[in-house]
Amino acid sequence: MTTKLQQSDFAPTLNKQIDRYFSTGVNEENLSAFLKVVNETYQWFERDKLLSEHAYAVSEKEYQDAVSHLESQHDIIRQSVGLLKDAIQRIDKNANLNIDDAEAEIINVVRYLNKQLEVQRNLEEQLIVSKEFAEKAAQVKSDFLSVMSHEIKTPLNAIIGLSHLLQQQQFTHEQARNINALHAAAENLLSLVNDILDFNKIEEGKIQLAPRMVDLRVILNNLKYAYALKANEKQTIIKLTIDENLPAHILVDDVRLNQVLHNLMSNAVKFTNKGQVWLSVMVEPSSNEEHVQLRFCIKDSGIGIAKEKQHLIFDHFTQADSNITRQYGGSGLGLSIVKRILQLMNSHIDLQSAPGKGAAFSFVLSLPALVAGELQNGPKPDKKLQHDFSGINVLVVDDIEFNVMVAEQMLTNCNASCSHANDGIEAVKMARANHFDLILMDLQMPQMDGFEATRRIREFNTTTPVVALTASSEPEVIIKAKVLGMDDYLMKPFNPNDFYNMVAHYSGYVRG
Repeated sequence: MTTKLQQSDFAPTLNKQIDRYFSTGVNEENLSAFLKVVNETYQWFERDKLLSEHAYAVSEKEYQDAVSHLESQHDIIRQSVGLLKDAIQRIDKNANLNIDDAEAEIINVVRYLNKQLEVQRNLEEQLIVSKEFAEKAAQVKSDFLSVMSHEIKTPLNAIIGLSHLLQQQQFTHEQARNINALHAAAENLLSLVNDILDFNKIEEGKIQLAPRMVDLRVILNNLKYAYALKANEKQTIIKLTIDENLPAHILVDDVRLNQVLHNLMSNAVKFTNKGQVWLSVMVEPSSNEEHVQLRFCIKDSGIGIAKEKQHLIFDHFTQADSNITRQYGGSGLGLSIVKRILQLMNSHIDLQSAPGKGAAFSFVLSLPALVAGELQNGPKPDKKLQHDFSGINVLVVDDIEFNVMVAEQMLTNCNASCSHANDGIEAVKMARANHFDLILMDLQMPQMDGFEATRRIREFNTTTPVVALTASSEPEVIIKAKVLGMDDYLMKPFNPNDFYNMVAHYSGYVRG
């Protein structure tokens, strides 16, 4: 059965083409033109189809590549999250990160890290508060030690100064012996006080070496003399050996070296009964021609130290046996300070000992040896020389009567004129009204301290030397003194020879 198609059954576009080509009827010409248009339409359709199929194939490949890339990235993220979780678990075993979903894991990790950052910020804030508190506590401790240093060293200054003045007078042999013992005991007490006060500075790294030219033979002989009385009481003999090749003068911080030697000698004498103590310094070969290498050794025949306890004695407040503290006394600070000071001097302490066989402490210092030319041009070593300060007018500013009495007697014994001011206010008035060759200024005084007094004096007088008398060796104290116009400082209790040399230097006195 044949179905007759109507024009209305065709697509509108085809109807338009039929109307266009067959409006006058069907013939070969218009049929050929129509078929040509239909052919072109099919060609365009097939081309578009090929393009669409190609575009689909390309899109499918890109899609698969994208999916593969995302899966790879997802694997990387999972591995990264896993490693991050492992790291967090090692840091915090209580961290709760057991989540299966990857996105939830990431979110959980991020939340955990944010929480840890918040904890870190809180810790930093607490550390800042703790640091500020510690700094304030350290400042309070420093201020306390500074005050205690002043209060303890002030009477010691009077004892040492007065005993020195007494040593210059004529007494019977027994009286002279007692005065010498008093002076030696005061020096030993000063050494202990310095140990206690210096321990804090050593712990804070505030100790600075101040080398100067010294005669080591004088130091060693004074050391032997200082402990001779105590050794005699214990029926112990002190033997001193000095290498004949020892240079006449060396450059060293004699204060710190004395501190080391005093601590070692004090222990040697303390722990030896009816025995011997050997003090020696020997010159050792050195590859540096400008330096001399010296080995110091303090050996005793005392109680000795067990091998397993030798490392303990260099810890602060520690002794080899608690019974030692009860039987022999001691602070347990001495050897700790010895160790720290020798480290500052680029050296270390060696110990050889056994119970009942004594102990030998030794250390080596490499020090500059001064030749004759340097000796003439450099600072003068300490010597007990008689000074004559006739014509020199000195103002002593101090509120402590004992300190004033000692300074005035030491000055007047050398024929100097001496005036006294009780505080900074009085010192400023006297310095304005009178001429002085030298002003000796205590730093801690009521009404007005030495710092402020010097600052005011420098407003109208920039030439008169001002030397600070201080019991504090804190670097900031010395720096402040220099900034406010002081020329130098003298530590209390001061060595009489240091005192005389300081007066001679800044008063313009020339020794004949």
